[in-house]
Amino acid sequence: MKQALITGVAKANTITTFNISGTFTSPSPGGTFDGTLAVDVTNGTVSSVDITFPGLADFNTVHQSNPFFGGWMLLLTNSALDFLAFDFHNHHAQLAGRPQWRHY
Repeated sequence: MKQALITGVAKANTITTFNISGTFTSPSPGGTFDGTLAVDVTNGTVSSVDITFPGLADFNTVHQSNPFFGGWMLLLTNSALDFLAFDFHNHHAQLAGRPQWRHY
């Protein structure tokens, strides 16, 4: 009887939480937002999100997260079914985000 020993390498996911904040100009100039974005940097997925915009329910559901024209598109929703789109592009080895506020 032959026996084989098969071993594998176990990897734990590494979650990094980013504090995010910024300003927006639409629908009103000078508004600010902030929150957290947790990314599983092992496989490149968003594991959780919680972003606050004044006067709106928190954006805490990932609706879509995928490559988009050389960058990454992150589309979020909240309990009122508002949408928030982040279009991330990699410029000079630095991740820069350009938030676009959209209300449907």
